[in-house]
Amino acid sequence: MNWDAIGAVGQWVGAIAVVLTLGYLVRQIRDSNVQMRRAELNAAQAQFSQWRQALMRDADLARIWSKGMQNPS
Repeated sequence: MNWDAIGAVGQWVGAIAVVLTLGYLVRQIRDSNVQMRRAELNAAQAQFSQWRQALMRDADLARIWSKGMQNPS
């Protein structure tokens, strides 16, 4: 084998490695986005749960909120 052939094989191996690395990074970013969406949903549900608990504990707050929902102005 001459040096040109060895260089060509090396370039092919390098190109394949780059493509595999990019595929891996795409998958990691996708997984990260899914995890972030889940975390945001969990945080929103926790905040809503706290709001509902506050409404259940405080009758005045529940009455004010109910009136506000019936007539926003």
